[in-house]
Amino acid sequence: DDVRRRTLDFVARRWETQQLDAGMPADPVRAVRALARRPADAADTLAWLVEHGDDAEFARVAQALGRASRIVKPDVEPGWDSASAAEPAEVDLRAAVDAFTASLAGRGPGAATLPEFVAAAGALVEPIDRFFDEVLVMVDDGVARANRLGLLATIRDVAAAVIDWTALG
Repeated sequence: DDVRRRTLDFVARRWETQQLDAGMPADPVRAVRALARRPADAADTLAWLVEHGDDAEFARVAQALGRASRIVKPDVEPGWDSASAAEPAEVDLRAAVDAFTASLAGRGPGAATLPEFVAAAGALVEPIDRFFDEVLVMVDDGVARANRLGLLATIRDVAAAVIDWTALG
């Protein structure tokens, strides 16, 4: 397992170097690096990302998903307890996340292409923005904080199956 992991990491780093040496922009290359284990998917995703990276709708989705992902530490487990929800924006965001994941159901992790994912994720932008405008995530109440971080970790994990949204500047 360790040899396999190190080999795949080497391939991903080498792919990243090749793309950067070929003149591809650094942020999109780093966002796609995790896909380098499937080079054809990585190349297609990178090409789409470079071509559409300046699109307004993509920028909105990238900003919202990046914002939700950055606040959550890697060790935070996804999950959410509806009984612990205190704010309407939490409930609305969870409903949007449920609808979003249902729209991708049956495809498996990473099965949606980036254009498909971005089209579906557009429905998350307003609920994510509203959540951050109306809800204090790092509240003193440990149960509420854990619940809110678990909800954001759910978004982080679903989004990370496509690209690393935090790598986009």
